[in-house]
Amino acid sequence: MNIEETTPRFEFDDLSFSGIVNIIDTDEKIGKEFIIEAYNEIQRQKKIVEELERKLHNEQSHLRSLEKSIDLTFHHLNWKKPMAFIIDKEESNEIIVVSDNNITLEKNVR
Repeated sequence: MNIEETTPRFEFDDLSFSGIVNIIDTDEKIGKEFIIEAYNEIQRQKKIVEELERKLHNEQSHLRSLEKSIDLTFHHLNWKKPMAFIIDKEESNEIIVVSDNNITLEKNVR
């Protein structure tokens, strides 16, 4: 059976020196098992981090595309910045303000 497939023997909540000493005490066999399991945990954690970095990159790319779509709309319609857009609400209005470097939402505008 592959070590990666086994149920973890150790908890990795307290990785301080004293936490590790409490787990291992002075037993070299337990120390070896701990290192092997910690290595496997490191590999799993690296995969999680890589996936999150990939997702973050994709989301940032989508954000840039959305921001660029506003610039392209302004360019296509020959609009000049800054410009405000009123969003009609029943009780109050909101205004989206588009400037050269930012887009913001102003709430509760009457």
